Amino acid sequence: AGTLVGALYIFDPDNGPLGSTWSSVDKNAVSREKERVSVRESSIESAGQGLFAEQAFEEGQLICEYSGRVFNALQYFACADTTYVLTLSDFVYVDAKLDTSVFARYINDCADASRVNARWHKLPKQGKALVIASRDIKPGEEIFVSYGLQYWTSRGDIQKG
Repeated sequence: AGTLVGALYIFDPDNGPLGSTWSSVDKNAVSREKERVSVRESSIESAGQGLFAEQAFEEGQLICEYSGRVFNALQYFACADTTYVLTLSDFVYVDAKLDTSVFARYINDCADASRVNARWHKLPKQGKALVIASRDIKPGEEIFVSYGLQYWTSRGDIQKG
């Protein structure tokens, strides 16, 4: 089990790395990702940058990985900026804000389910998530995932969720 503080568990040995740690970044994987994806201006107005396929991806194929600073729920709720935080489980979160070499941090949610072409495969024990093609993706296509209802409602934009 874990230690209960108020209504929050701050330690859960069954759910992987907790505390202020960093998920490991495989430099060879980053090198391979550079050949498969690129960062450019997003097709979404005012979204900034987006992630684009440089090669074709088949449904189910690995596109890239989301990694960064890994922390627990208590640290998450104390975090001032959660823009790049991905929830891996109820107890594990990963923040890619400080590592611009994490290509997955540039993936946007287009708020149009018909354009979503990737999904998260969350690995809380490893402190990261894999980005998997949810359908075939052509070279040049922007990669989109659904951030989920919780992300958008926490930012006051329930229409996108």
